[in-house]
Amino acid sequence: YDPKVILSGRGVNENYSNFIFQFIKERFISKKTKILLAGITYKEDCNDIRNSKAIILANKLIGRYKYVDVFDPNINLAKINNMNLVEKPKKNFYDLIVITVRHKKFLKNSKITLKKFGKKKSFIYDVKAGGLIDWKKF
Repeated sequence: YDPKVILSGRGVNENYSNFIFQFIKERFISKKTKILLAGITYKEDCNDIRNSKAIILANKLIGRYKYVDVFDPNINLAKINNMNLVEKPKKNFYDLIVITVRHKKFLKNSKITLKKFGKKKSFIYDVKAGGLIDWKKF
């Protein structure tokens, strides 16, 4: 028996961080783009980072862009090396906010609370929504 459907799904999950990175790289060409990566844990509302695909994405972004902050209120800041983990992101600072994990702390009445950290003309990429989302809805 060859479980092709299951293996195909796993392949998509394994390569999704590459897909997101390529999407961002093609649209945000400047290496000076300021990026906030929101959520680094394995899943929502937990502090487990084992097998987190967000870490793979963070490392790819850090390798390409000069300014990448990682924000996750559910983890101890000392847990991960080689990343600029921030306790509180700067307001009105980022060109792109990438929401990799939708922690409840990132939402208020189903609205994303992270937009205050973005510049007036910044973008939000929401992994769960499948791409760039419209600021006006939030």
